Amino acid sequence: MRKIERSSKPATLVKNSDLWTENYLNAVKGAKKDLPTPWKHPEIRSALEGDTFKKCAYCEVLISDCAYAHIEHIEPKSKVPSKVVEWENLTLACPRCNQNKSDYYEPQEPLLNPYADEPNEHLEFLAGGVYARPGSLPGRRTVLHLDLQRADLLWSRMTVFESFKRLLRLWEEADGEDRQLAALEVGRMLHPTNEFSAFLVAEARRVNFPVT
Repeated sequence: MRKIERSSKPATLVKNSDLWTENYLNAVKGAKKDLPTPWKHPEIRSALEGDTFKKCAYCEVLISDCAYAHIEHIEPKSKVPSKVVEWENLTLACPRCNQNKSDYYEPQEPLLNPYADEPNEHLEFLAGGVYARPGSLPGRRTVLHLDLQRADLLWSRMTVFESFKRLLRLWEEADGEDRQLAALEVGRMLHPTNEFSAFLVAEARRVNFPVT
């Protein structure tokens, strides 16, 4: 998980959010079987893909590589229907994190919010694993509830991590132009568009690679 900067509210939400929310609340109140899904509007999806670089906001897997991205309600619409199209309540999640999170909603015991919280203050990224920092209950809840140590995720992270470690070793052992070239390759892997960039940034800092 990395800190995500949220972009401006899409124009379609500026124009329609009040009406869409009213329609949704009326449908819920009327116990309609088929509820409207205004959050699936293409403009909303496109904006979220830009903010998250098409990665899961929670585990950082490239969603297009594994499945179809779910538009996730940070505060679940089943518990807080008034926020069904609130821009600050929407993000992208992979199917596994979306399913694991489900309708979890405990205002006094929240999970980490990658927009509002600083994940690095709550999580440690070691090799291919993610662990709650000592004393961080939000970090612990997030790792356990979203199952951020699940086997398939660990395998994917380790594959990327081992390739990155080889690049870091090249950078550490090289000098002159070779060191500069290795630094460029490391820098490319650290870009937030890449899968599991939070892990790679943490490892780069451990070996004193200059992270901007």
